[in-house]
Amino acid sequence: MVQALNDPSRYSFMASKKTLEINPYHPIIIELNKKSKDSAEDDTTKELAWVLYDSSLITAGFDVEDQVGFIFYCAAFAAFT
Repeated sequence: MVQALNDPSRYSFMASKKTLEINPYHPIIIELNKKSKDSAEDDTTKELAWVLYDSSLITAGFDVEDQVGFIFYCAAFAAFT
């Protein structure tokens, strides 16, 4: 009986919902859009999209699934600039 009352799935409606809002006029999004149209299968373009997504998760207070991968990609992009 006690376990039934403490069922965590009963509180799933209270969990934070993730909503990603994209400003289509931001220079980074414009550049990402150009790169994806030019070469949609380019690994650098895909990695940039994932870094932007993971960065938005961190900014919103959520956890990044692949923390090591995120740090690796950030370091790789920092080396290019």
